[in-house]
Amino acid sequence: MTRRLPPLPASHPWDPAAYNRLLEQTLNRVDATSDIANPVRGMSAVDLDTMEVFVYYGATTGWARPWHQPWGHVSVSSYFDNATSGTTALTAGSTAPTSLIANRLHHVVWWTEALAGTVNADTFSLDVTKDSTSIVSATTANVTSAGSFHLPGGLQRFFTTSAASHTYRAVAQRTAGTGVLGCRGYLVVTDAGPNGAAPND
Repeated sequence: MTRRLPPLPASHPWDPAAYNRLLEQTLNRVDATSDIANPVRGMSAVDLDTMEVFVYYGATTGWARPWHQPWGHVSVSSYFDNATSGTTALTAGSTAPTSLIANRLHHVVWWTEALAGTVNADTFSLDVTKDSTSIVSATTANVTSAGSFHLPGGLQRFFTTSAASHTYRAVAQRTAGTGVLGCRGYLVVTDAGPNGAAPND
């Protein structure tokens, strides 16, 4: 169901061309955005099922939420794993959002319930990564008491999206020592807003 105002006839005393261009921006109320035939860039619609507002960006991107707003929850994963090697990174809590739009800013948080090292004085590097396991901006964790270590609040990073799938990971790698680092927690991805121009396709 689509409800819109009718266009003005060419003989109307108002400027029909200007009015009809404005009309293209009129907010549609629809059961699904697919109900709108031949949408044009900038057209808006309210989905009556979800009460969400969508904007049409073009033939490739299609319908998405308004650009200058945070889009909220993207994905979350829980995990439990162990980092045992000094050269091979643990990649826990892998999450892979798909069908992404370029120039959005993703806020990725590694919330830790527990980190526990098995050997005193071991050192681990911790990070959150996108699309690879290479540690870019690591936080160092020192095991001060075997079996008891905690990283309050976890780690967080911001990444700019491209129009592709991205894989985010919580990464831990032993840099000194002989023990194991046990990890338990969540990897949470949210859309924080735009970080560049809106698509025009």
